[in-house]
Amino acid sequence: MKHPLFLIALIALPLHAQPATQPTIDDLLRQAKTARGPDDPSPLPQAIAQRHGLDAWPTVTQLDFTFNVKTPKREIARQWSWRPHDHQVTRTINDQPLTFDPTTVTTESPGPILAAHKEFINDTYWLLFPFQLVWSNPTVTPFGLVDTPIAKTPAIRMDVTYPTGGYTPGDTYQLYLQPDGGLIREWTFARPNKPDRHFAFQDPVTLGPLLTYLNHPTADGSVNVFFTNLSIQTTTSDTPIKPVPLVTD
Repeated sequence: MKHPLFLIALIALPLHAQPATQPTIDDLLRQAKTARGPDDPSPLPQAIAQRHGLDAWPTVTQLDFTFNVKTPKREIARQWSWRPHDHQVTRTINDQPLTFDPTTVTTESPGPILAAHKEFINDTYWLLFPFQLVWSNPTVTPFGLVDTPIAKTPAIRMDVTYPTGGYTPGDTYQLYLQPDGGLIREWTFARPNKPDRHFAFQDPVTLGPLLTYLNHPTADGSVNVFFTNLSIQTTTSDTPIKPVPLVTD
């Protein structure tokens, strides 16, 4: 016969509490449809960054891409090779490479390095903007469900503002998120005392563990910001990985 005290102890053992279910990105997007103002905080920015591969960023050993801008008057192409583990960035224009450590650049850095760093910040913001929702600690203000400026389709608006710091303090990015899945459909770039500029986020691709967008045209297509020559290497890849079109429903 079992000792009665042992039986009492078995009966008294507490049941392990089940872990609370974490909200999915679609849960957060549904909540964001009615969010209003800076006093209605949400974990959505973190979830959007993670949807685009933030958690896998520490595995990235090299990221290569060409940032392009095409307008009626000019075309720009800047080739980049970024080795985050080595703190090394190389910009190549007209076959002329320039290598620098982006973590050590200051306003006292040599002119060519400072100029290249400004371009690097700009170009990687276009490529990896969802990560900046976490990396650069902006002010994020939700505005609920609205129509996008270009396609006039329902989306969740989330304003991302940099009131101080950086090369262009005061910039605001109005993100328009797909109401399910968390993809970016459009953004509006708002700068003090300048007209707003609207761009679409088209042709989503997976780039290894990351998710990004190849084309960013304006409403009339006269301007396009786009990426070519994309490849990535990670700690688990032996060869560069090319982008693959994202399959969506």
